Amino acid sequence: MESDIKKFSEAEIILGGLFTLMIDGISAILDAFAVGLVISPVIQGGVTFSMWMWFKSKGDKTSGDIGKQVAKYAANALPIIPTTFVVFVVSAYVHNHPKIAGKIATKTAGLKPGAAKI
Repeated sequence: MESDIKKFSEAEIILGGLFTLMIDGISAILDAFAVGLVISPVIQGGVTFSMWMWFKSKGDKTSGDIGKQVAKYAANALPIIPTTFVVFVVSAYVHNHPKIAGKIATKTAGLKPGAAKI
């Protein structure tokens, strides 16, 4: 499985991170005005879609899971917070380290929503 995917290089992560951070900056400036609350989610949604295609071209078969997509697009509704950048960095890390992602998935597989103990 690990050999089927093409990992992101450091240059790709830096360029992708800078691009998504720039989009988040533009969205934050637009959010300062009332029009940004309408335009920013559309811009961030387009970037999220292009990230999904980029991950898919790298051989990531789980990037299109409906739960992940809903979470990514829902995060775009948060104003001013650089969600696109954070989603890209975390997704690239998980893509480059599938063993760590697998360990996290197996440890959280039996948990039910709201099952955290205080």
